[in-house]
Amino acid sequence: MFERFTDRARSVLVLAQGQATSLGHSYIGTEHILLGLAVEGTGVGAKVLESFDVTPAHIRARITALTGQPAPAEGGKVRKPPFTPRAKKSLEASLKEALTMGHKYIGTEHLLLGVADLSDGVGAKILEEAGVTAAAVREQVLAILTGIMAGTASPGTEVGVEAPAGARGGIGVGAERATSPPNNCSPALERIVTRAADRAGPDGVVTSSDVLRAILEEADSRGAKVLAGLGVDLDRLEEQLARVPLEGTSDAEALPEVSITVGERTAVVDSDLATRLRGVSAEEILAALRRGLGPDLSPSGP
Repeated sequence: MFERFTDRARSVLVLAQGQATSLGHSYIGTEHILLGLAVEGTGVGAKVLESFDVTPAHIRARITALTGQPAPAEGGKVRKPPFTPRAKKSLEASLKEALTMGHKYIGTEHLLLGVADLSDGVGAKILEEAGVTAAAVREQVLAILTGIMAGTASPGTEVGVEAPAGARGGIGVGAERATSPPNNCSPALERIVTRAADRAGPDGVVTSSDVLRAILEEADSRGAKVLAGLGVDLDRLEEQLARVPLEGTSDAEALPEVSITVGERTAVVDSDLATRLRGVSAEEILAALRRGLGPDLSPSGP
């Protein structure tokens, strides 16, 4: 999941850790993520909080009031604090928010929505005490993203966010889009990154195999010429990819998983079957079903 995070969203989590440590807390809760969003200052999440006059100082004061002042760490050592279960839930909710909005990335706006939606979290409680509901957060997020897309957002809102990139689905805004090519890359690499991003399935995940395909499609690039010199073309690439299963590779870590039950057996599959089954033959699928459901599996119906 973290592969989807924009640079600003990653920065928020680093700031949340730092704020938790500075407060003497041995954990990272939704309140620390909220504080990290406010301290970051330039993302859409920070601009939403700013619009409601929810400042870092206010959040920090409320955290201390709600959680108390902890005792100093023994020996002055502070270990890297882990995320609480509720903080993890809010991060999972941010992924769902991004997917619902049709975004390929998780930005600070999605992190804020994830915190606000978790009504039993300290972060949501701080927002509620300030008169800010989850519905109000959502409305303001959409207003700011729409303003960026239309070019009507205030200069302060536009500071530090990328230009609209027309992400698929939702309102089509890539305010903090993670798949945009870096500014200092060659034109060939720009096209390769764009091609790879366009290959992403409905789940929005770009894998290393998508990048390999995109390199070969950019035939005049140095990378394509090197691969061609090694005797690798698109056909040979597809053959080899079919031999190397996605499961067990680091690419699979980015794919969301859900559990489904067939009869009395439970299997874990990708939430988007089309993405997981790319390059898998019908025979392989049938063989897997036979292994999972038993040798008596037989077709029924027409």
